[in-house]
Amino acid sequence: VLTRVHNGLAVTVRNGPTDRTASESGPGHGLRGMRERAAMLDGELTAGPLDDGGFEGNAVLPLTDGTP
Repeated sequence: VLTRVHNGLAVTVRNGPTDRTASESGPGHGLRGMRERAAMLDGELTAGPLDDGGFEGNAVLPLTDGTP
């Protein structure tokens, strides 16, 4: 879900419960990489498990008009 917020963009990604474990998903950059990318854009990322067994990540990224 993408939502325009004051001076930024909020991004929410949610998946449902799964039988796969993290080790079955293969190598990758995971949450650390997502947090680093958000920080490079002066944004923030929060993520965690949901009560139904799914997982949700929320990022808020600032939007600029290109002026310093």
